[in-house]
Amino acid sequence: MFCMACGTQLPDGTRFCTACGASVGEGAPAPAQQVGVPVHGSGADAIANAGHHPERKQRRRSGYRVAIIIIACMATFAILIGIPIVYLIVARVAGAADQAKYHLAQTQVDSIASKIEQYQSDTGALPPNLDALVTTPGGVNGWLGPYAKESELKDPWGHPFEYRVPGTHGTYDLMSYGRDGKPGGDGVDADIRR
Repeated sequence: MFCMACGTQLPDGTRFCTACGASVGEGAPAPAQQVGVPVHGSGADAIANAGHHPERKQRRRSGYRVAIIIIACMATFAILIGIPIVYLIVARVAGAADQAKYHLAQTQVDSIASKIEQYQSDTGALPPNLDALVTTPGGVNGWLGPYAKESELKDPWGHPFEYRVPGTHGTYDLMSYGRDGKPGGDGVDADIRR
């Protein structure tokens, strides 16, 4: 009886090949001798050559190569598709964050305007600058502040609010120049005035 996988001669009744571990059916015939292809010997030769099957190794290597090529293609595809998707998500999130900051700046301008009006109500005059909302200005009677914290005098982008007395649009001008910190602009770069 011979192993059909490796050609090793086996004792009758053996269920598994002692050389390669392949399952052996009852009464397996000897493998056919092909021209130019040696049949593995039996006994000591079979044990010495156990596990040395160049045909199998070549099949395994080519299988690994195919798997590596497939994995590399999938990784490249994921990167090529993933980068634009991540860019779109980041751009959308960043845009939403800037919109939120713009709305927060509008709220801050309204809050500071009400603090300016409270200062005016207490002292009878407009503050000469926004620092007068935080610390007592010299020579002012009736100051009941602080009306604001120093951190409240900057917009969400870290730029100080602009304040002018007298104003060009009323008794005073209070504004944030938006995300870019420059006069004018569109969208989140637009000026916020009160």
